[in-house]
Amino acid sequence: MQPSANSAAPITIVHLSDLHLTATDDGRRKEDRARHMNANLYRLFRHSAIQKANLVLITGDVSDRGELAAWNFLWSAVRDAGLDLRKLVVIPGNHDAACLGLRRTRPKAEDLAIVRAGLEKGRQRRRLPYVRFFAGGTVGVFAVDSVNAGNFNLIDNAVGRIGFNQLSKLGALLRENSEIPCKLIVLHHSPNIPHSATSKRRGEKATPFWQRAALQLDRVDRVGLRLLARTFDAKAILHGHTHDNLDRRVGGVRIIGTRDSTVPQPSGLLSYKVYSYHPGSRILKAAINRVKGIS
Repeated sequence: MQPSANSAAPITIVHLSDLHLTATDDGRRKEDRARHMNANLYRLFRHSAIQKANLVLITGDVSDRGELAAWNFLWSAVRDAGLDLRKLVVIPGNHDAACLGLRRTRPKAEDLAIVRAGLEKGRQRRRLPYVRFFAGGTVGVFAVDSVNAGNFNLIDNAVGRIGFNQLSKLGALLRENSEIPCKLIVLHHSPNIPHSATSKRRGEKATPFWQRAALQLDRVDRVGLRLLARTFDAKAILHGHTHDNLDRRVGGVRIIGTRDSTVPQPSGLLSYKVYSYHPGSRILKAAINRVKGIS
């Protein structure tokens, strides 16, 4: 697919993640970090930058407990805010598709059926990987399933897995669309959590070894993904899951995370990432936008 001619105007991309919605705001959450997460989503969707964005990405954990009602709330909030479904890309996370200790009461097939139904309600594609094009073909979003129907026990439900078959298909998509100027690979899990020494050198909070093992992609998958990103000159890999705002380069590949968007920080502000891609210079700039939340 050849990108069409475009003006020098920057293309705006919003990146949300880890919404952890429930049917209602007083619903019981597996990760009880905050209340009013549903109400905070309404506040986010009405923020001017999100209203005006060319593209809105939500990189997983739409629901907190894998409930279809949480997906229903998401799409209701999208409609109420007047957002165009065609500019949304939503992928599942481990809270959407993994057992989270609930396997005794709900079979695996039901989890996956809920994810499929939730995606369909928002006209999202169920089969990953895939690519969607925006801004006249200037931006290509390559969506990857890092849950990959594999994390179905209490011990490793948070570990990311892509698998050889999906990596192979992703490579084919990247090769077929190598001329797209801004290629963004999006998934839920992080393809790199810095070692403690690296974090300390950067002045960031260090992540314990056990937490890195539990939260990032399987080693083979993360190396394979970064290799594809570098080979086909992806502009960045965008992820959620780790609830941080890290923006780093690993082996020449830019990797950017965003926080759990519906959870207020100690300041009381919600935050999300906003990217501006400049077609003339082919530079992708990242910033953090903030909105007053309900604590």
